[in-house]
Amino acid sequence: WKELKQHLPRRVWQDSEATELETKRLHTAMTKWHNGNPTERILMLKKIHDTFSQALAISPTSTATLALRQKLLQLTLRKAVAALAAPRAACGAAEKIAREEREGTHEPSQQELRSLLLKALQEVNLKDVKLKPVLSHLQQLILQLQQPLEEAACAAQWLMISAFLQSWEDSNRHERHGRWSEAEKRDVWQFLQDRLSRYAEPNSVLFAKAALNFGRSSSAIKAFWRARTDLRYAPSAPEGLKHHRGIIKQMVGHAMRKLGGEATSLELIDFIGNDVEMQETYGHRLQTHMTKINGNMNAIPAWQRTVRTNVDRYLKHTGKKRHGRLVYR
Repeated sequence: WKELKQHLPRRVWQDSEATELETKRLHTAMTKWHNGNPTERILMLKKIHDTFSQALAISPTSTATLALRQKLLQLTLRKAVAALAAPRAACGAAEKIAREEREGTHEPSQQELRSLLLKALQEVNLKDVKLKPVLSHLQQLILQLQQPLEEAACAAQWLMISAFLQSWEDSNRHERHGRWSEAEKRDVWQFLQDRLSRYAEPNSVLFAKAALNFGRSSSAIKAFWRARTDLRYAPSAPEGLKHHRGIIKQMVGHAMRKLGGEATSLELIDFIGNDVEMQETYGHRLQTHMTKINGNMNAIPAWQRTVRTNVDRYLKHTGKKRHGRLVYR
């Protein structure tokens, strides 16, 4: 239990009594799996399959049945993740045969576990706070691979798992964070500086670890680092010109209604910039001097920067992505 608490970021298991209890349950499931012999593990895997089948058999027609279905899916995820091994580098045929002879052929298949895990991730409500310890542990497993995930054995499965985790991370980030405070900037900078000695240069693994500790996305950490260390990415000097209060929110809402109720931030910007009615209504009220988003080299009009950096204040994200961008409504 103490080792697992050190393994997971403090913000995960101290978030609430519910998450601390789920962390203990995860630890119990991990202990049971690792202490079991091959025959016992095969039986445990069968029980995980049975639990998932029970969850799918429930029709969520009421609040009670929906809660029961979610509870069984949580149980499936917890036990599957507890049994999961960290990703490893792909190996040749000879090395694969040697590993199978060394580990034995009666062990439950990790590929089968990952397949079951992916099915459960598609069904479960990832916004449930009780899933935080399980999903955070899954992130930590992936971070143990000190190379791109594309080079891992069974890379296709791991990349799909990583995509679910990125969606969950983005969802939490938009619900939990707004602007960076000065204290947060100092803490993130110190975290990166303290760990730079272990890496030849900052890389995706370091950014992912910082993201997990501070509740930001990896891309946000990378953008922060770039803005601090590379003048090409430094933010533009403020112009002193601001939009009239509420005009951007009003314009974004108008554009979203005309687009049918769902769009990404870039789709909104493209529509606002090219629609004749939108330009007639709002064009003369928009600030068009060029500026930059932190961590980005490209200069864009100020109104576009405001939309892109504040869209999560004006709209709610759906949890879906289109062309790599969150879809809002």
